[in-house]
Amino acid sequence: MLNRIKVLCLITLSLAVSTATFADTVTVRKDGSGNFLTIQDALESLDYNNGVDDTVIIGPGIYDQQITANGDAGADSVRYPNIFNMSTATVQAAFGSHTDNLTLRGELANDPPVLTYITGVDKTQQPYGLFPNDPSDFFESSIVHCGNNVTYENVDIRHGAIEYCQNGMSNNTVYDDCLFTMGLPAGAGHDAHFNINNNIEVTSAVDASIGADCGYTWNNCIWDGASTDDGSLHDGDGLYFHGFDSVPGDGQIQNFLQLGGCAVSGSIMRNWDSTMFIPRGREQKDRGVAFLTFEDCFSENLGGPMGIMEGAVEFGKVNRCVHKTSGFDDSFIRLEERSQGVYQDVVISNNIISGTNTSRSMRIQTQSNAGTVLQTANYRIVNNTFYGHTGAAIGTDGPAEAAGNSITVLIANNLFHGDGSGTAIGINHTAAGGTFTLTTNGFFGNGGGDVTGGLTNSGAVTGDPSYAGGVTTVTIPADTGGAVPLQGLNPTNVAYLDAGTQAAYDAIRADAGDFDVDQSNTTLSGIDIGAQQNLPISVLDWSVY
Repeated sequence: MLNRIKVLCLITLSLAVSTATFADTVTVRKDGSGNFLTIQDALESLDYNNGVDDTVIIGPGIYDQQITANGDAGADSVRYPNIFNMSTATVQAAFGSHTDNLTLRGELANDPPVLTYITGVDKTQQPYGLFPNDPSDFFESSIVHCGNNVTYENVDIRHGAIEYCQNGMSNNTVYDDCLFTMGLPAGAGHDAHFNINNNIEVTSAVDASIGADCGYTWNNCIWDGASTDDGSLHDGDGLYFHGFDSVPGDGQIQNFLQLGGCAVSGSIMRNWDSTMFIPRGREQKDRGVAFLTFEDCFSENLGGPMGIMEGAVEFGKVNRCVHKTSGFDDSFIRLEERSQGVYQDVVISNNIISGTNTSRSMRIQTQSNAGTVLQTANYRIVNNTFYGHTGAAIGTDGPAEAAGNSITVLIANNLFHGDGSGTAIGINHTAAGGTFTLTTNGFFGNGGGDVTGGLTNSGAVTGDPSYAGGVTTVTIPADTGGAVPLQGLNPTNVAYLDAGTQAAYDAIRADAGDFDVDQSNTTLSGIDIGAQQNLPISVLDWSVY
């Protein structure tokens, strides 16, 4: 299943877990051969405050119970409060007494344990909250994220019957080689797979002993929304970020910028009838997140965008990814400015976006919060290949706004190869204060026009690049294993390839680097048009994985 994960070398534990002695590494197995039968019991046995990292090794099987990461209390720590004993003091004490790193690791490389909550056989379900001033604002979840510095390795986290599969507030939470699956049919009552529900009253900006700045990382993971019950596609978001709860007083707003975010690399996202990642900054300055980044990822068959950078996402990056739109609309990336003055900076670079769409593959919605305060953003869409679009490859819209807004959009060095009927770039907005620059993009096969909306493409490359190899396919690996994606379209016309503008690439170099999707250096002999590789590939075959 996850054949890229190295085989784990397990050490037979000689320490018996007792009320007097606590091991820093314990094993959970359902057959009784480990130290514990349930994950939560193992978590409660650990000492989270002795300066030694903790590890829970989990044998194969389905573990049907609520899990509170870091344990509710542990051997020598203050209990994470549920809504019945939650206050600022109990929250601070719990975070402050869980200082050691924790790893939950699947024991067998090709048989990861399933962490879920469906029937509640091992029921420990409790309501938790993150708002000491309002304990009635609570949640129940299969995995409750309390505390920081938790790593999950080689586990299958499966959405069950409760509203959210994962919920809470934590920092430096890492997922390596994990699966995220759905255990019930679509519409069976569950919401987003992962919900981040944050309170700025308990971040490091307020209390350094807590440090829950909501930072999450996914490396070499697979998100698959096809139900293990009947194959139906999950219709809730993959991850939803509500934004930090507001603290009264304008003087405090600037203290809560640059708080955490989400970084995804080497991962597959597929079979989801909704948006995968939506860290929604909303309108308030204090509800922003610092970053949302995707690199070297594959995505396909998504009913909503792979990512929505909406509101105060201060930095976004989508680099060296492959996406097939699969007939949906806006199913790659949507950029939306509504943050009331928090500067949003986004780089979309070196990606392949292929397949049909209903109206556009990528959407830029400028100044959607009409009639309010200053809107500012810098969007750089450089060196991407859009292939086979039936609607627009890039569509922009936005309402009229007051003067003084500053939305800068650079669309440069991209290759737009339509299916013969669509428009490459559809500019459809009336927003004031927006500046769109189109330069050295290559267009062909776009029966609906290269650019609509009154703008022109300066330095246009209009010659057909003469694709090599006819209709060929590339095998998308069953799981990425951190390997560089093989993807792209490789024209035979070298002069066409090297016709891009150096200045446009220099504008993204600090964030995107010098390498294209196959890790070839795109800057050695001139700047390429689009995302390229060394194989003559014109069709991506997504059916093989």
